Amino acid sequence: LAFDRPDPKIMSQPPRGHDAKLIGKPELQFILGAMVTTAGLLVGLYLVALELLHNDIAARSLLFAGFGFALLLAIYSVRLLRAPFSWRSLTSNLFLNFAVLFSFSLIVASLYVPGLQKLLGTVALSSSDVGIVVAFCALTFICLELIKRFIFKKSYAVS
Repeated sequence: LAFDRPDPKIMSQPPRGHDAKLIGKPELQFILGAMVTTAGLLVGLYLVALELLHNDIAARSLLFAGFGFALLLAIYSVRLLRAPFSWRSLTSNLFLNFAVLFSFSLIVASLYVPGLQKLLGTVALSSSDVGIVVAFCALTFICLELIKRFIFKKSYAVS
C-alpha cells in the first residue's frame, strides 16, 4: 500500500488540528466494524463447513482459505476508506498486485501441495468448497464496502 499514488483531492482537505489523533473516531469505528463483521462471518463459515463437511480438518482448511483469500481481497477495499474500491484502478499499484498474487499462490500451495498439507494440517478443497470460499470472500468484501460507506458517509466520494 505504500506504493499507492496519493489521493489527488488530499490537498483540498483542511489540515488536521495540532492535537488531532493519527487514527480518529471514524477509523476506529471502521476497524471495530470490520473486525466484528469478519469474525461473525468466519464463525458462520466454520459452522457451515462443519455441517457440510463433517470433518474438522476439512472445515479448518475451508476456514483457512476463506479467511486468507478474504483478507487479500479486503486490501483493495481498505486502500481508500472514503471512496469505493473502484475509485482507484486495480492496475495502479503493481507491487500490491504482485504481493497479493504471491500470497494467493502461497495459500493455494498450502492447500494442494502434499508436503505443505502435512506440515500445515490442511486438505485440498473440492470444487464446491471453492465455491463456498468465493461466496464468503464476496460477502466479506461487500460488507466491508458497506461499513466503509456507512461510517464515512459525510466524506464518502461516490463519483
